[in-house]
Amino acid sequence: MLIVGYGGAFVDGAKEVEIVPFSQKQTEEYIQTWFTNAAGYIEDDSVSAEQLITELREKPQIVD
Repeated sequence: MLIVGYGGAFVDGAKEVEIVPFSQKQTEEYIQTWFTNAAGYIEDDSVSAEQLITELREKPQIVD
């Protein structure tokens, strides 16, 4: 695997880890959790977890 723009550890002795992509289910769970926790901060009723999940299902090219 080629990781573009990565040149090695930035801090001596630091542990390096790779973050792997979420599955579809994990993505949807994350979105639901985020919207639940952000509910008091979102003033725009035109956005919701369900709408975002639907968009991601209908437009897989934007998932990444």
